[in-house]
Amino acid sequence: MSISDGLITAEESDDICKWISHLVGDSATDTGIATFGNVGVMEGALEDVSSLIFEDRMFVLTGRFTLGPRKVVEGLIADRGGRHKKTVCRKTNYLVFSTEASRDWRHSHEGLKIMRALELREEGKGPDLVSESLLAQAFGI
Repeated sequence: MSISDGLITAEESDDICKWISHLVGDSATDTGIATFGNVGVMEGALEDVSSLIFEDRMFVLTGRFTLGPRKVVEGLIADRGGRHKKTVCRKTNYLVFSTEASRDWRHSHEGLKIMRALELREEGKGPDLVSESLLAQAFGI
């Protein structure tokens, strides 16, 4: 037992933290994305809905959306004059990430989209990050 001797070593502390995360969940451990409640929080994401422009802008979506299937979200973007693409590149204007942090973000193509967007942003050529909740606000939902 980790505390049977009344002292907790660094190794025991790490073990306890891992078990707590395993038992109650820790989205930052699971996904690399911090959350507030169940909502993914991405540092540097747009916060003002008025800064979101659809006309002739390229959107890439990542994650599982509560707004509906990805095709529905893509349709809502297209209805407002936006376009969508499956991969992040220098021409991507917005990377929209789903409201719920996904366990797949670190190890699947969704994770790679976020990583690529952040790389491009560091070079000064990356897309703006948009939360699903901000996108929903722009849709009036």
